[in-house]
Amino acid sequence: MDGLSESRHPRRLDLGEDIPCNNHRSTAKVSTAEKDEPRHVICVYNENFTDNAEVRELESRLRAIGIRCTMQYKPDVFTYLGVYRGNEWNLRPVMYVSDFDLRKNSSTIVSNYDQV
Repeated sequence: MDGLSESRHPRRLDLGEDIPCNNHRSTAKVSTAEKDEPRHVICVYNENFTDNAEVRELESRLRAIGIRCTMQYKPDVFTYLGVYRGNEWNLRPVMYVSDFDLRKNSSTIVSNYDQV
């Protein structure tokens, strides 16, 4: 063990039954939240980050299970290449942002790179 309590390690969830997307199984990795940290990260993986229909379907299924917060979609390739906020290439590290409007009970997806 690396000295961290087991509760601080990310949990891996299989969302295949709850969030099937284009007949693919979706997997999620969930970080744990600390008392002094109000936010944590849920990473959901899909087959093809360039497939707008697949990204939209996954977002819709996440909304259907009750997720209402702002969601940001960052492909793993950006992490592997070191594309973070304020990077030297001025690339936005997030491809899509989804906001949920409680009054309208619907979400809006905005793309940072092209039309979704």
